Amino acid sequence: MTLESRRVISGDHPSLPHHFPGNPVVPAVVILNEVARLIGENRPGYWISGIRQVKFTAPLRPGQAFTVKLSFPDAEAAHFECRLAGSAPPEENSLLAQGHLLLTREQPPPAGGEGGR
Repeated sequence: MTLESRRVISGDHPSLPHHFPGNPVVPAVVILNEVARLIGENRPGYWISGIRQVKFTAPLRPGQAFTVKLSFPDAEAAHFECRLAGSAPPEENSLLAQGHLLLTREQPPPAGGEGGR
């Protein structure tokens, strides 16, 4: 199964004032969060349990549209590719990030690490 979704990180995202003042760049973790959201929207009950490989190749600016393309080679893996939107056919220089994620159906630990102990 392969799917693709268009995403935009708005200029008022809370991570942007400090990343970097006067020259904002969307942090890599925010891009990965969009990948995680797309997995959650299409594979309910699955969580990212590990990152096998991720490579970021270009900056993403606030307000720039980008696409997330996901494929699931098996139940416990996802490959993703993020590109600037509007590159048809996809140009090599439109690649923002790509990687291989590990998935699980086990519940993630609660925020805070130790479950409130």
